[in-house]
Amino acid sequence: MSKLSSQQQQLAAAVAAKRQRVATSAPSSAKADVSEYFSGVPRIEYRPDAGPEEALCYRYYNPGERCHGRTMEEWLRPALSFGHALRSAGSEAYGQPPGVQQRPQRPWDDGTNSLDNYHRRIRAAFELCNKLGIRLWAAWDRDLAPEGDSLEETQRNLDESVDLCLELQQQQQQQQRAHGAAAGPIKPLWLGADLHSHPRYCQGAGTAPDAGVLAVAGTQVRRALQAAQRLSAECFLFWGGRDGYASPLNTDPARELRGYARLLRMTAEHRDRLGYRGQLLLETTHLPCGAQGQAARPSVRRYDDCAASAVGLLRQFGLDRHFKLSTPPGHQVVVSSAYGMLGCLNATAHDFPPDVREATVVMKSVLEQGGVQPGGLLIGVPMRREALDARDLVGAYVAVIDCYAKALRAAVKLVADGAFSRNLQQRYLSFHSGFGARLSSGEATLEDCEEHARKLQQQQQQLQQQQQQQQPGEGQLDWCLVSGRPEHWEAVCGRYIDAVADSSRE
Repeated sequence: MSKLSSQQQQLAAAVAAKRQRVATSAPSSAKADVSEYFSGVPRIEYRPDAGPEEALCYRYYNPGERCHGRTMEEWLRPALSFGHALRSAGSEAYGQPPGVQQRPQRPWDDGTNSLDNYHRRIRAAFELCNKLGIRLWAAWDRDLAPEGDSLEETQRNLDESVDLCLELQQQQQQQQRAHGAAAGPIKPLWLGADLHSHPRYCQGAGTAPDAGVLAVAGTQVRRALQAAQRLSAECFLFWGGRDGYASPLNTDPARELRGYARLLRMTAEHRDRLGYRGQLLLETTHLPCGAQGQAARPSVRRYDDCAASAVGLLRQFGLDRHFKLSTPPGHQVVVSSAYGMLGCLNATAHDFPPDVREATVVMKSVLEQGGVQPGGLLIGVPMRREALDARDLVGAYVAVIDCYAKALRAAVKLVADGAFSRNLQQRYLSFHSGFGARLSSGEATLEDCEEHARKLQQQQQQLQQQQQQQQPGEGQLDWCLVSGRPEHWEAVCGRYIDAVADSSRE
């Protein structure tokens, strides 16, 4: 017994000494003491000449390479989705098949709701960001700390997790200074209040029919905003995943819209009182709201389920000067950019691997509007159940980052060559002068429209007469039928993507 006690004392002394070294260590020792959850994974480097089976390297993403006036890192601003990378247990969108178990627990996650388990995930997130060579991550407040039995306990949990994040930020900066690196700290692209996971929000947060639910939501938002300020988060995000209705027969939409807008306005007001300068974001998605693990029901409607409805909501209540949109790739990026409201890219809801053609169109929009700063590219990969190795997780995120880097290279070449912009100028040439210019400036009336239509009709009749004289029997020419050539321009876009792939093999 005395021998065992002596061993225990020695072990306790060693643990205490290690903790002391972590708290006061120099950068080199801090690096050695960081938990290795990805010990078999090298730091991801830029290797354009890598072979096809060398998946743990970037072939297109070179963070410091300048293109179109900025570095690739400044254009893309890739960010790790905390929940997708570190909290996914291998479940599927429509629940667990009978007799099939979830993926074994990751080394940083024992499946419990303890604060220690949350802290392990935070350490793993920082390590993963270091491995990937990215500086941004994004999380909900409930990703960082569990909800306690009281408001005070919940606040303590969040404070401890934020303290840990700040400690890891400091250690990472010490390591950078020791190695002469100039990169900034690893910090949140955005932090948000999780107003969708708890059962209390089953009927919405800002749109809940019970004022008490909105009070709890407001408390959670206030504390999440304070955490975002402490962590120097670039943005603060709202996702109204439960703010909708299942049936209009038991809903007062006007009241619920006012309540939702009021919560958004209180958030903007509190941000200003704090002196927090982060950009407020409202996230849209094409998916209807519904509980995770159940089939999404098309009868459930959200008030901000697409870019157009979200812009309408913000402008109706005078919130568009406070908020921008975080949207998934595709049509919503195009619409958000056209409204001048694109603030962040959400590449978490798409299948793996992403479509490089769609990504190229997205990056073209980003280039044309001058970037999405302080927003960025949020990356979250829905890992398959059979992806058991941590290398699978890292490889998936490398593939997505590299896909958007390839798309950025293609978009830069596409924009610089000017073929697409010249086509747009030619296609909308009639709006540059005469009636079209007056129409664009808002000076034309419906009477002007009719007058111009009569002139066009006369011109068309004259052209048809000339055509019949020169080529009798030919079909009539219709001045308004001019091909948009969409297939041609899609093919041209593909050629630019192919050129990027070809150049990487040279």
